[in-house]
Amino acid sequence: MTKVQHINEAFSRTDSHRAFRDDLNSIFPLSVDVGRRTYQFDVWRGQQLPDRLLAFDTETELIRERNIPRLALATVYGDEGGGYLIHPEDLHRFVQQHAQAYWCCHNAVFDFWVTVRHLESFPSALESWWEIAGDGRLCCTMLLDQLIRLARIDAEPIPRGLDVVAHEYCGLKLNKNDPYRLRYGELIDLSLDAWRSVDQGFWRYACADPVATLRVCMEQVRAAEKLIQPYLGRLLPNALRRFGPLTACLQVQGAIVLDHVSRKGVCVDLKVARRLNQEIEKLVHRHMHELESLGGTEVFQRSRRTNEYILTPSGVPRRNAKLIKRRLQGIAMSSAEPVRPPKNKDGLVTDAVSFWGQYRHLDPFIGAYVDFSSQAKLMQFFARLNDTRIYPQYRPLVRTGRTSCSKPNLQQLPRDSRFRELIVAPPGSWLLQIDFSVLELRTLAQVCLRQFGRSALADLFRRGVDPHRYTAALLLGQTLGEFEQLPNSEQKTHRQRAKAVNFGVPGGLGAESLVTYAKQAFDVQLTLKEARKFRRRLITEIYPELKAYLRDRSLADLAANLRCPVAAARQAFRGRRRIEIATAVVSGINTATDDQEFDQELVGHVWSELARLNRDLGLRAELDSRRPGVDLMRKVFFGHALTVSGRLRGHVGFSQQVNTPFQSLAADGNKLALFRVMRRGYQVCGFIHDEMLVLIPDGADYDKVIARIAEDLSDAMKEFTPDIPVEATSFLADRWYKDVDEQPRDSRGRTRPFQWRVR
Repeated sequence: MTKVQHINEAFSRTDSHRAFRDDLNSIFPLSVDVGRRTYQFDVWRGQQLPDRLLAFDTETELIRERNIPRLALATVYGDEGGGYLIHPEDLHRFVQQHAQAYWCCHNAVFDFWVTVRHLESFPSALESWWEIAGDGRLCCTMLLDQLIRLARIDAEPIPRGLDVVAHEYCGLKLNKNDPYRLRYGELIDLSLDAWRSVDQGFWRYACADPVATLRVCMEQVRAAEKLIQPYLGRLLPNALRRFGPLTACLQVQGAIVLDHVSRKGVCVDLKVARRLNQEIEKLVHRHMHELESLGGTEVFQRSRRTNEYILTPSGVPRRNAKLIKRRLQGIAMSSAEPVRPPKNKDGLVTDAVSFWGQYRHLDPFIGAYVDFSSQAKLMQFFARLNDTRIYPQYRPLVRTGRTSCSKPNLQQLPRDSRFRELIVAPPGSWLLQIDFSVLELRTLAQVCLRQFGRSALADLFRRGVDPHRYTAALLLGQTLGEFEQLPNSEQKTHRQRAKAVNFGVPGGLGAESLVTYAKQAFDVQLTLKEARKFRRRLITEIYPELKAYLRDRSLADLAANLRCPVAAARQAFRGRRRIEIATAVVSGINTATDDQEFDQELVGHVWSELARLNRDLGLRAELDSRRPGVDLMRKVFFGHALTVSGRLRGHVGFSQQVNTPFQSLAADGNKLALFRVMRRGYQVCGFIHDEMLVLIPDGADYDKVIARIAEDLSDAMKEFTPDIPVEATSFLADRWYKDVDEQPRDSRGRTRPFQWRVR
């Protein structure tokens, strides 16, 4: 008989159970003070709790590297007012008995995986635990805090501790310096009977967190409901129930998978990586000497003591940023071609390679600078590459709703295919790269369809037409049939140009920005005249719904923020130029020209008009003070961006307002798809926005597996684009390829993994 069976048998014996309880009754119930209130906690003895919402927390041994720590004890506090400590040997029964409840944790990802590890020997309980998360009944107050701040003022989603969050939402003070906090490893493997001799400090510290978590969660839900209330009619049916307040439960699902991906890591071909590192290092030194010959030795920082180069963490000489910026600014000012580089906070022009790359023809110095910087950036990938496995760190939520990655950043690897091909499948597996086809255009079509009741782009997808080929044809003044008669090389060139227009214009880019974007993102050269013409044709002829989608909403946003009629706002600030001036006055940043300042009479008029229009009590004091600032400007002039899944970005500019609804919706679908694939039992080892890397066992029925994963992706995305067909493309190989177009097949037409010996 196993130890667990012994425990269960002990509970079934009345006499033993009574003696067991009597031993603990001398300690429990335990009174715990949290804030100014006292809460009662007892040991859970198998009873069914009436609570609909359970705040859950785990205490563990110390965390070591990427390992999931062992469970020492769990605590819960319910919305009916009951608090309990759960012995590890009882957790499986507790989960199964309360599998229909809603659960909240402050760090749900950590508590989820600790519980998964502990329940591995209890399949039924483990299945219930996964179902709780998969059904959208696991919330995270850490993530919900980020989403609320994002909804209010587009604050960067930065995780905050329970002590900070509890104090902000509930006025509670938690002691995170308690010495018991780091000692729970001492409780590992203690029997429930042995708990009677445990120092009560362990219990008091552990009990405070679920109380605080429950109180925070209830305040957060109220805040989230208030924020989303005005937009309920624009959400997908059942969005709040399915994805949680402000999509909090959906974000938990994505974060669970990405945490697992980070811990498991991904394999690299170390031998090829070292060879590639040497090649790029030679290029860095060559461009470094070229840059010094054109700009002087001062373009790189040197030690005053040894006169040796000061190196970056990736081993590249550190640039003298100010000197380089001044040199670039001088080139821009003396150029016959108009060059308008943006300025940084230091008052100097940007040194971003993404900007200067399009002007390398103006001066050899720009070309040398761009070449050096581009190669030096590649060296960052190799800085920590000393093993056959790397562990990229994912952030599950950034302001756009997407994810980010670092150390190394797999989501922004260089275009050079040799870098992607360093990512390989481990022995006994193949690497499936699978991604959605033109996903963000599909989510854009869904957004337009819901907003306007019509969408030419949606009709295109329903007919199974490639939108890039369609746009390319119409930009040429041809039918799709005529376009398909062109040579393949011409079709490819025009399709690439169409991609820049299709992706850039709906994101809010004007003609000038579109020229830069096309060059940077797609290596497509557009003249300003072409950009204006293509943009106009896209939103008026090709996809006419985009004209309404991209309408100027500045007056409507101003009126909504000041709670005044739109007509009154229009009368006070008629015309785009007046809005731009008012925005500059309130922000305190004049973007017109360096030597032009606004007349004080004009400044006073702007403040007076805003104060006259304002009916929002929350803005009155700030407007009356007439203290300019970017945050105040955003509160007054910027509007909100909404996803139909239920997430908000508060007070964002025009580009974010039009880009967020469809880009964030795509991100939501990807997170649900990630969870579905992992729930299916497959190991995701990489995630790149619309693409995931999945390990497939050697010898599997590849076509069946690929079809199943593609179905999971499609089913997940259909929850966000119910009116638009979704497709996924895939490629199975020994490593991550980008430039191979066709999947090999055997003589019977079945998928055969692609292998290519990397030179």
